[in-house]
Amino acid sequence: MSSNLALYIPSPHAPFSLGHAEIPEPGPHELVIKNTSVALNPLDYKIQQSSAFPVSYPYIAGVSFAGTVEKVGSALQTKFRRLDRVAAGRISSHSEPGEGVFQQYVLAHEDAVAKLDETVSLDDASAVIPSIISVVGALHVCMGLSLPDLNHTHNQNHEKKILVYGGSSTLGMRAAEYAMQAGYTVVTTSSPANRAQVSRFCPQAVAIIDHTIPVEEALVKAIVSEGPYDYIFDAIGTPATTSIVAKAVLQLNCTSSTTTTTTIWSSRPGGTEDLLGGVQRRGESYPHFVEEDEGVRRWLFEEYLPLGLTSKTISVPDIEKVGGGLGSIPGLLDRMRGGGISGKKLVVDPWETEQF
Repeated sequence: MSSNLALYIPSPHAPFSLGHAEIPEPGPHELVIKNTSVALNPLDYKIQQSSAFPVSYPYIAGVSFAGTVEKVGSALQTKFRRLDRVAAGRISSHSEPGEGVFQQYVLAHEDAVAKLDETVSLDDASAVIPSIISVVGALHVCMGLSLPDLNHTHNQNHEKKILVYGGSSTLGMRAAEYAMQAGYTVVTTSSPANRAQVSRFCPQAVAIIDHTIPVEEALVKAIVSEGPYDYIFDAIGTPATTSIVAKAVLQLNCTSSTTTTTTIWSSRPGGTEDLLGGVQRRGESYPHFVEEDEGVRRWLFEEYLPLGLTSKTISVPDIEKVGGGLGSIPGLLDRMRGGGISGKKLVVDPWETEQF
């Protein structure tokens, strides 16, 4: 470990810059991981282009990665060994430079690290972590859905129904699959182009509604026809999608003898917003709730992720592995920002970065 290349954001709104970083040293409950798989996420470019995130500069971005253990903290000698295959998530943006993901050696705390079986692809593992963290924070901690037990997949909650609007988005597919694993009855939406992938993630969905229906009234009617709903999660979170779902809720509560929830949980943060007819939109930074709940965090990284990936119960999106290492990330984030990526995850290997 003679050098460590990293991709920095030098100052607010500044372009990414490639440079050298110190190789971190682990504390008692930390690991240093040789990072060979970085999955790119929308948060990566949002932090670079917005001042809304209170981070310290120069900042090393990134949310999820996978690789092999390089150094083990003193309190973890019986839990991890050098060269263990692991995946990790950066749950908080308020972290030290060593915890930044866009570098070759990354510092990670033990309770945000999943140990991986030899059969699990590192790229698959890094690709699924961000959406799973958000979904656990949203559906379990905030909305109150049960945690799935992957060893006993019986439908203990089948009498309760959840609408996941935007099931063809990365977050929506993950939410639909998670709710299905926990035994709930799932209704979701998709474009025709992504319907097959949504069906792969959530084969037990009782309905996959085409949300590209050009007439809004027809889309609202389709959502109403599958109700009522005990839970609603809007994985798109735009004002337009919130409006569509809110209209469906109002119609359901005017015509049905069974009440539909009046809370629309949204992927867009911003707290609580009162809409028409007593309907509320609630949006939070869902990874924060996982960060604050040690028990849920340990369940996620020590049980759900390792077992789900090994058993293939956790579905993996289509992955595009891109060459060029860290130096390719700015251009790839521009592609994501411009809407040029749909239905797949971009992954890079920091060790393919050209030396300078």
